[in-house]
Amino acid sequence: NASLWCKFIRTTDNCQMDEGLINYLDVAFCTFKPKLLPLISVIYGLWLIFLFIGLGTTAEGFFCPSLEYIAHNLRLTTHGLTVVAFGNGSPDIFSAIAAFTNSNPTASGVAVGALLGFLGLYFVYVTIVIVGRYIHQKQRSKLRKILGDPSNDSKPGVPSINGTADENSPLIDAIQSTLHTFLHGIQPINRDEWTNSRHVFKLLLILQAPWNVVCKLTIPIIILSAPLRGWNRPLNSISLLVAPIFCLFATKGEVETCGSILLNGTFPLWALMLLIGTVMSSISWLQSKNDSPPRYHGIFAYVGFIVAVVWTYTVANEIVNLLQTFGAILNVSNVIMGLTFLAWGNSIGDVVADVALARQGFPRMSLSACFGGPLFNLLIGIGLPCTITIIKTGKPVQVRWVVWCTVLCAGLLVSLCLSFIVIPLRKFQMTPAYGCVLVAVYCVFLIISLLTGLNVI
Repeated sequence: NASLWCKFIRTTDNCQMDEGLINYLDVAFCTFKPKLLPLISVIYGLWLIFLFIGLGTTAEGFFCPSLEYIAHNLRLTTHGLTVVAFGNGSPDIFSAIAAFTNSNPTASGVAVGALLGFLGLYFVYVTIVIVGRYIHQKQRSKLRKILGDPSNDSKPGVPSINGTADENSPLIDAIQSTLHTFLHGIQPINRDEWTNSRHVFKLLLILQAPWNVVCKLTIPIIILSAPLRGWNRPLNSISLLVAPIFCLFATKGEVETCGSILLNGTFPLWALMLLIGTVMSSISWLQSKNDSPPRYHGIFAYVGFIVAVVWTYTVANEIVNLLQTFGAILNVSNVIMGLTFLAWGNSIGDVVADVALARQGFPRMSLSACFGGPLFNLLIGIGLPCTITIIKTGKPVQVRWVVWCTVLCAGLLVSLCLSFIVIPLRKFQMTPAYGCVLVAVYCVFLIISLLTGLNVI
């Protein structure tokens, strides 16, 4: 009975996809009739492919360039045990802390009110100083043109006949230049790449285009190899304006939830994010030119890195929820779901980011991130939430141990020990053959885990 399925989904906690933007189970079983379930499955499959493309686009086009600049700026070696590990693991850390501690997002305090007051005063101060400086420079430039330009044929004190047109033309030129710069930067498909691509890759470029547009509008990016390091004044200013509010809604998942969060009981959290974005965007716009980035342009890479992590986290959550929905539609057991769909979905963000890093010429960073990311998640992701919970409750955290957990630990131990022995013997030269060996080890471990979890062995 469709109504019973719908009631079960809406009243069961495990069916609530709190970390996603869409409840795919609710849409599949409550919004449409049961006879349309095959069609919904096909649509979900196409949407899943589109999400995978978006994940790859975000990692390769935005996450990696920001990371490359940060490594260059901080003079880091090409290992991934620091920034990449934190970027890949930080969303899981924050989610784990929230799950363990059950923190209240509406709790604020007097400090938040003080912060709002400071931001407001600072915004007014910066606006007055920068606008005043801009007006002063503009007036001085006009006086220099009138009094000191030898090519000016008009007599001193006598206005030119075309004075109005002369005054308006620089403004029109500036607007046209800014618009051209914005349209060139927001262009989702590179013309040369489109011309030299085959039909299959052209289809991929078309599917990547929406992701490129939304990411460019939300992620300020720095490209080391590009002229002016990829500076685009209008596009970067828009991304700084949108980034804070996007991060808020992406991490909270629901517009209603974000709108109900009040700081100090009166000020909405989304308004604070909008205020922060407005301040950053205004400063960036007023202290730069179309052909000259601000002195603090390097900070954009750090902001872009954070927003790219949020994008990866958001898209990966949607993929996990979709895979979970497919498991429910196909009536897959929890053991198989945990070892296959959910495990792959939870790891897909790291896989795409690491592969993108390797393709862009950072294989050592990518390889070490494969070990540094899980290490970070295990030690910090489990240790920090458990420590906070123990301090708050005064009781130890109970861990339920089942038989196939032993198989999981054994498979992980075999893989690590094999790498610990083989990699030094090969003088730390990784080859495709050893990659195939690791894939084979994973397949064997997965089969044994499934058989153990299903009580076959």
